Amino acid sequence: HASKLADIGRLTAGLAHELNNPLMIIQGFAESIQDTLNKGPHANDDLFNQVEPIVRAVDRMAKIIKTMMRLSRNDEIFMVHVDLSEVLEDVLRFLGNQLRPLGIQVLRETPLGLGIVKCDPSQIEQIILNIFNNAIHALEKNKEGDRQLRLKLYKNKKKINLTIWNNGPAIPREIKERI
Repeated sequence: HASKLADIGRLTAGLAHELNNPLMIIQGFAESIQDTLNKGPHANDDLFNQVEPIVRAVDRMAKIIKTMMRLSRNDEIFMVHVDLSEVLEDVLRFLGNQLRPLGIQVLRETPLGLGIVKCDPSQIEQIILNIFNNAIHALEKNKEGDRQLRLKLYKNKKKINLTIWNNGPAIPREIKERI
């Protein structure tokens, strides 16, 4: 299992790298077209409005690829100060295309600015991603329209807490003991 996860990590990193290169070319040309349309006699609002969604889509894809690359890293621990809600947003952005087709409703209480935590964001992202993947697997057993994933970030004294809940079937007892 560990070997498969390592292979998936390497595959994801390679895929993200390969997608990133042509994406940057598209982004460069789209921004160049925007700049040209903003100047002088070529200014055209209709064309500018058609290019704008391309620039936004490329920016979104770049963020997804950045998240993929960060999640696939197998580096040493790198402790930094981060806002946990931002880490959570990166994971949700990464999983968005997986959650929507399954009809999973994500209910969130994840306010920004609760406080800063010192951690390795990649490790925290990996932990959250694993919990979400387990929740998604459990929720697939529910009928469509009855799939909920609830996230709550809250401050308790000097700690920032994250609660993740889903309405899928409970974890079987024999598995619970191994967690």
